[in-house]
Amino acid sequence: MKQHNLETGLLYLSFHNSIKKIYGVNRIVNERDLIIKLGRQFLVPKNLRVLAIKELERMGLLKRITKNSVKIIDYKLNVEEDANKFLKKMHLFSIL
Repeated sequence: MKQHNLETGLLYLSFHNSIKKIYGVNRIVNERDLIIKLGRQFLVPKNLRVLAIKELERMGLLKRITKNSVKIIDYKLNVEEDANKFLKKMHLFSIL
């Protein structure tokens, strides 16, 4: 299994959590739907949305299936529920 690279951080994991809630894991999703969600929910500028999806692929949180679809890869750490574990993994302080 590919090791997740979390150097880019919290906002990508937050988006990943959000799409996992909507679509589930190991589900193939149209890239266009993710681009729209990035704009509406996270207010990512239009010219940066495709780059954000490529970053999620590089982090191992999405996997390209076809030119227009990606698979949502599971990541065990839930940023919303396990904030302290995330901060510890990132070598940051604990918030609780």
